Amino acid sequence: MVIPEELLKLSDKELHKILNVKNSYAARYLFDYNNNIYRVKKKLSNFGIVVNTTDNKISSINLNSYNILTYDILNEFKKANLEDYLHTCTDEVFSKYLKLNISQILNESEYDIQINDDYVDLIVHYPEITITNSVELSHIIRDIYIKYEFKYNTKYKKRYCNISIGRTTYTIEEWLSNYKFSHTTTGNLKEYTAKLCFGNTELNEAVISLSSGLLKMLQTVILSFKEYLSWESLEGTPYIYISNIKDIGKYILFPTYLNSIEHAYIKLLYNITDLQYTYDLINGNYVIKLAQSTKIQIEEWLNNNISNASYFRINGLSYTNNSTYTNLDLSELNRTCTEINFKNEYKVLKIIDSQADTIIPEKRVHINLVNKIVSRLEDEFTNYLIQEKLNETINQ
Repeated sequence: MVIPEELLKLSDKELHKILNVKNSYAARYLFDYNNNIYRVKKKLSNFGIVVNTTDNKISSINLNSYNILTYDILNEFKKANLEDYLHTCTDEVFSKYLKLNISQILNESEYDIQINDDYVDLIVHYPEITITNSVELSHIIRDIYIKYEFKYNTKYKKRYCNISIGRTTYTIEEWLSNYKFSHTTTGNLKEYTAKLCFGNTELNEAVISLSSGLLKMLQTVILSFKEYLSWESLEGTPYIYISNIKDIGKYILFPTYLNSIEHAYIKLLYNITDLQYTYDLINGNYVIKLAQSTKIQIEEWLNNNISNASYFRINGLSYTNNSTYTNLDLSELNRTCTEINFKNEYKVLKIIDSQADTIIPEKRVHINLVNKIVSRLEDEFTNYLIQEKLNETINQ
């Protein structure tokens, strides 16, 4: 639709006054199914004399056969006209539109717009995001760059948008795991990856619309993207899970402890006092449970007296040092240039030690040893209590 200059020149207040009508007889402007706009000159009963605002041809029409041009409809036509214009305007004009559009939702430091040979790139930078999932695991990902590449198709006269993800800072664990983001195929960690999975979500629908050339969806997609990067959907089967990253980290799970359980148990019995417990009668049987204070007392004694059983305690499990952790030449890797250009600067790869800015896990006696001794004590107490009750019964 070609909107006449006479309407474009009017203020918002004047447009409201002219176009805020409810029936054809009061309408100042009408339009047909071909989106031709007509200015009403005279009205007589159901008919009117109108002027086509495109070619100035005068005709007589049935007013009831045409649509009323209201303020809201005019705004929709304006948006459609702008969308058509943005697909065919120069890259310089389109980049100005992007800047005007994006500056409403992002700070200037967060994005970069680049004009290339046959496309325009919008790059959004997220310095740090914590990604979590439904089992309460979390992981920090750093220096994420999302590239929106607007490429003009001369055949269809449209700008199509491709979205890709890149990063420039990785932990050693991420690098060894080939992890860029949970919901993308890995590809080269120094380059952008275009394969992003959005699942069956509203964001997916918005991305499909934007990718096919519906430019008005850009703000919607960008506003939703940080939330998308912050969530690992286990139900959506990620390409790579954050839970798998730690497997080749600084610490490796040490699942069993086999040394001197019997010796530790006997020595503990001679050196610990005031064991507190509770008991329940379950299906006619007595079951002893040591009090939490006693379990803590047992673990502390083992920590102080079993010197060869010290392991890193992480999330209730026992870990030891991973011997393969340091097999990287960080000095060489950190001089490697990436594909990512932001603010006229090609970013250099940065591999960091994820433990450098976190607390080193406390060393504790192996959790299996603690659990085995607690279970054995509970069994011994239970058997003792049952025997005592049997003796009382016999002696009555």
